[in-house]
This record gives sequence, C-alpha cells and structure tokens, in this order.
Amino acid sequence: MTDRARPDPATIAIRILLVEDNPGDARLLREELADSKTAFEIRHVARLDESLVSLTQFPVDLVLLDLNLPDSSGFETFIRMQSHADGIPVVVLSGLKDEDIGVQSVQSGAQDYLVKGQIPPGLLERTIRYALERARSSAEVRKSEERYREFFDEDLAGAFIASAEGKMLACNPALARMFGYASVGDALDRSVGSYFPTIGEAYAMLERIRVEKKLLNHEFTLRRVDGKPVHTIGNLIGAFDAAGTLYEIKGYLVDDSERRQLEEELRQSQKMESIGRLAGGVAHDFNNLLTVILGYTDALLEDAAPDAPHRADLTEIQNAGERAAALTRQLLTFSRRQVLQPRLLDLSDLVARVQGMLERLLGDDIEVVARLDAGVGLIRADASQIEQVVLNLCVNARDAMPGGGTLTIETRRVRVDGSPGSPARVGPGNYAVLSVSDTGHGIEPDVLPKLFEPFFTTKKLGEGTGLGLSTVYGTVKQSNGDITVETAVGIGSVFRVYLPVIEEATVADATTPAPVERVVGSETILLVEDEEGVRRITSRLLQARGYEVLEAADGLEAIGICERHEGTIDLLITDMMMPRMNGRDLSLRIQTLRPDIRVLFVSGYTADSQIRAEIEQAGKAFLQKPVAQSLFQDTVRHLLDTRRQRFVTTPAA
Repeated sequence: MTDRARPDPATIAIRILLVEDNPGDARLLREELADSKTAFEIRHVARLDESLVSLTQFPVDLVLLDLNLPDSSGFETFIRMQSHADGIPVVVLSGLKDEDIGVQSVQSGAQDYLVKGQIPPGLLERTIRYALERARSSAEVRKSEERYREFFDEDLAGAFIASAEGKMLACNPALARMFGYASVGDALDRSVGSYFPTIGEAYAMLERIRVEKKLLNHEFTLRRVDGKPVHTIGNLIGAFDAAGTLYEIKGYLVDDSERRQLEEELRQSQKMESIGRLAGGVAHDFNNLLTVILGYTDALLEDAAPDAPHRADLTEIQNAGERAAALTRQLLTFSRRQVLQPRLLDLSDLVARVQGMLERLLGDDIEVVARLDAGVGLIRADASQIEQVVLNLCVNARDAMPGGGTLTIETRRVRVDGSPGSPARVGPGNYAVLSVSDTGHGIEPDVLPKLFEPFFTTKKLGEGTGLGLSTVYGTVKQSNGDITVETAVGIGSVFRVYLPVIEEATVADATTPAPVERVVGSETILLVEDEEGVRRITSRLLQARGYEVLEAADGLEAIGICERHEGTIDLLITDMMMPRMNGRDLSLRIQTLRPDIRVLFVSGYTADSQIRAEIEQAGKAFLQKPVAQSLFQDTVRHLLDTRRQRFVTTPAA
C-alpha cells in the first residue's frame, strides 16, 4: 500500500482503524471525530491480532494505535503494526507513563503520538490530517527517490559523486562496468585519481573544477582497472558551499571508445586509400617505363647471337627489369589496382601445397605446425596471390623469431554476423580463415597503426622493402576479405585472414594460354596505347612476328582507323587507362563496328574498380604491364587462333 494514493480529506471519508482495548477511550475518540467537519469511517478493534487481520480485509487510510493491548504492549506493539501496515500512517495513542515509548515510536516511523486524556478539542482531527499529508509527501519523495535510483542504476552512461578530495562517494553499475570492476563496491574502493592515467592529470581535473565550476562535453582518456584506456565524453559539475568552497563533484561519463576506434579506423582506411592511389599512379608510370626497357631488351636478345659479348649484359638488364616489375606488382597489389585471375580454391589444399616450400624457406630453427580443416570450403581468389599471402605472413613470422620458435598455420571455417563487434570488418556470411601465429617478440603498440603501410619496416636498411605486409593487405582487401592482428610484446602475434566462402561452385576457373611455338603471323592488329614509347616498341615486336599493326594514340583515333580500314582487323590490343576514352569503352565501340574482333587488354594498372570487376568476372584477356614478351606473344597467338577456330567454317565434303 506504499504507492496507494491517499484520499482528499475534504471530499472522501477517511477510513480509520482504531485499535483500542478501553471502551471508554474508544468512545471518547469516536465522539471527538464525530464532531469534526471531516467525514470519518471508523473500524474499531480491541486486540492487535484483530487489527492485523483487518488490514488485509478492509481498506485503511490511517491507524490509531494504543500501545498497551491485551495481546501486546509497549514499543513491540508499534513494531508489529509497522511490519504489517505497508506504508499506512500510524498515530500512536500513549498513556502518560508511555510517553517515552511514544517518542521512540515516532523516531521509528510513526507519524505522531497523542497522550490519551490530554487531547484538546480539534487536535485529533488536525493530527490525522497532518499525518495523512506527511504520509502522502513521504510517499511522493520515496517515488521520486526510487525513480532517480532506477535511472541512476539503469542508465547506460556512467554516473558518480565524489568528494572534493577525489574520494568516490557513489556510482552506478554502468560506471563500474565501463572501468572493468565486478561491482559498484569495487569501483567505490578506488579514488577518482585511480581512473586517470597519472595522478597529476587527476589533480589537474580537480583544480579545473574549482576554478571553472564545471566541465561540459569534455573528452577524457581514462584507465580501466586492467590498465586499458577508456575514451570518454563527460560532464563534471562542482558543488560549492556559501563560502565558495568545493565540497562535492557530480560526474556523467559516456564511453566513446567505440566511436573513437571507428574514427581511427576510418582515418587509417582513408590514409591507406590515399597511399594506394599514389602507389598505383607510381606503378602505372613505372610499368610503362619498364615495358619500354624490357621490350627493347627482349628485341636485342632475340637478335643477339648466343655467343655475343653483350648478351650477358642484356640478360642482367632484363633480370633487373623483372625485379623492378615484381616491386611494382606488389605496389599494385597493395593499392588494389591489379586485375586478378580468380578461380575456385580450397584454402587448406593451397596451404598444404606450399607447406614443403615453407619448411625449406623458414629454416631448421623454426618448427612449423599445420592444422588444416578439410571442410574449410572454397574461396574465389587468385591462387598465386594467396600463395604470396601465405609466404609473406610466414616470412614475417620467421623474422619475429630470430632465435627460433614455433610457427602455426591453421585454416578453419567461421560464421561472421557482420555486427560492430565482429572480429573482422566484413559483411555477414561464412569465411575461410587462415591463421598464422608465432612465438616471437610481438609488435610494439606504436608500430601497429603503420603495419600495412608500404615501405614501412622495422628492419635495418637493406634487409627488406616493407612491401610484404602491404601486399598481403592489398590482396586480402581485393579478394573481399579482411586481415586482423592480435599481438602481445614478448609473447607473439597472430595474423588472421578472412576470405569469403563460395557456397555454390558457379565460377569457372580462369585459364592461361598454353605456351606455343614461335609462329610468324599475318593477321592485322589494332594497337591502341597513349604512351608513345610503349606503343613504338610493342608495334615493333609485333611486326617482327609478321603482323600488320595499325597504331592509335587514343580511343577516338582508334575508332577512326577502324571505320576507315577496308580490310579485316583480327585483334584489338588496348591500354585500359587512356585520355578521352578508356579501354573497356573503346572495346565496346569497336565490337559494334567489327563483331568478330578479339580483344586483349594491357595496362600498368586499372584505377576503376568496376572495370576491374567486369574484366575479372567476364574472364576477358588481360595482361599486366610490364609483361614478358614470350607471354605477350603467346597470348596474342592464342587469341588469334581461338578466333580462327570459332569463325572459319569447314567446307562441305
């Protein structure tokens, strides 16, 4: 009955339970109330047990209680009544000798007490009305306190009250959870200073409160009980006495760690994307230069006699150019500007194939442990790129264990729900996970944000380019996956690569033309390349094989040539990135004019992700600059021969 609304005494009869064993005293009390202007409904009982039963059977607004009854006496009477009254106000009726007990009852919760035989006219009514008002006010205060306590305890944000010296006086469960404490009591055992990274920062905060009175929307980097940082946004308000002295601080903290982490991830992603664009642009220009260098080198080598004195020099130039080409391929992989040759792969089978190579590569002081799940599922990826991911991660693990150790490679299939708390930043679905863990020295916290940046390395000058992990990052991202790192200094690191599982095997394997013997051709090829040096050497090498070459510097010029040329054009070789029109759009225009023409795309890099996706999904012929002349010529011959088989009919017998 604590929350029951009390009646308005002016309009509704007040229901009184009179507990009095003296009939004369009961009659006097009834007569006193009968003469008042307020309506009273009185139920009279003579024993305490009867009164307790009446409380359960009839609605009661107030109890008039004599302390000395046949079945109970003294302060014990009030205690028993209070335990059953459930918030109903009680006014004690006391004899002269019981006045001290009456005072004790009021101190224990009775609304008032009256001394029987000394009640002047009107006092009983006023006492009852005041008791009801006080009870109503007390109930409202209790409700308000309960609402505040409920809000305080259930609020998702952390709230606290502290003394001016920083002693925690109160806090809610959210604050305890935010800082890793098992209970509110554990959180209160610590001072405000323990929540700050240093005691100096805590003193600085207290001093600012004294001077500025409050701190609103202030960012604090605080510390959990386990030492991990907690990024918060808080409002702190000081309470001051009449002399202006700070005596209390009230604080309200919101855990902003997740937002800060997402912001940092976004900044890192934008940073990596910017670096990727730069790397892709550099690779594009460098690949064109390498195409010219390697093209002329190949031409000279073809013409050089086996015993020519300069042949060894040309071979060294060729080898250096190919090493430079490998570096640019790593840049393109990081920047995700490389066109892949994806096919269906079993991740466990792929790791098993390279395991023997790993054991030779890593050395005798590294123990390799493989735990490969046969049911990991199929992924769609470029096999050579994924092999490079495995090799780079394992070599990185080896370098983290200069004194030897254990390298563990695992594959398993996991389900990711795509929620903010997921281990990887990927959409929901099934993933094949490659884990490479080591027992090395771990990664320092200041190194982690730079881990996948190209050319960042902790190795000494000349010991590495820093492109290994950046290549891994680019390959994984371009394969629609993600990579995570867990590390502890002095214990080791775990790299996990998440690659989406292909549930239905609907993707055909990419094919590479088989090498063919050197054949002198006679077909007509339209070569479209905006870099003059690349166009000149490519045309020269094609003409050396007997092809007729029509050259164009851009797409519009190529369309004009195609419209004017009266003979057959068998093959279009086009760069992907050109001014005024890209290679994809050019091929579509040319194929409307000459439906039988075959197309070979060649590019230093492809900036447009949609174009790259179309090339990959359609399985169109593509070569990455710089390309070895043997592969280039074999691909050209393969495309021309495929066209001949498709479009030349056999005469009828």
